[in-house]
Amino acid sequence: MFTGGILSLLAQGEYVAFILVVAAIMMSFIIHEWGHAYAAVLEGDQTPRFDGRLTLNPAKHIDPFGFLLILLVGFGWAKPVITNPSRYKHKWGDLFVSSAGIIMNLILALICLILLRIVLSSGVGGEFMQTLVQALTMIAYMNVSLAIFNAIPIPPLDGSHILLNLLPRNMQFQWRQAMYSYNNTFLLLIALMLNYYVLGNPLGKLIYAAFRGLATLVGV
Repeated sequence: MFTGGILSLLAQGEYVAFILVVAAIMMSFIIHEWGHAYAAVLEGDQTPRFDGRLTLNPAKHIDPFGFLLILLVGFGWAKPVITNPSRYKHKWGDLFVSSAGIIMNLILALICLILLRIVLSSGVGGEFMQTLVQALTMIAYMNVSLAIFNAIPIPPLDGSHILLNLLPRNMQFQWRQAMYSYNNTFLLLIALMLNYYVLGNPLGKLIYAAFRGLATLVGV
């Protein structure tokens, strides 16, 4: 996931905003990885259960170094869920498991936006309600961000596995070879740098458009 300006909130004295952003990122990561784990178990692979990933405990899902990097440079990661696709019960099991994290992020975003609509329509004011509105908005936005970011079809992101499963069988082998033939982390970083510093951040615009679309859908 790629974010920016997190530590600048501390420098500006925006302590509440900093806490909300950190909490939103953490929640987004946890629900994303839990989604992968739960989907794999539903498909018959008990590996995530044995690894203790069927929990919302942050310690099981948050990679300390990856999370620290998010705060420092805006790019980081969570602990990947280890699965064994050979144990999946259905033909499209890998597609389901690969998509589950993105789906869970979008579901959580929708829930937060629905709650946000309820809070805003209540007409109740005050500092607590203002903080609640900020929290719900931030959690929803971060989950939309993580969902779209992970849909990028560059390994090791979920989008690469989703694309692999959607390709015709005669093209899957070539794509699988391409997935592991290059330094994909380097390619991903290059793509992100091009996005932000050359192309005018179309990814950020897409994320915002998706967020506004979901918000409009629920009437916020």
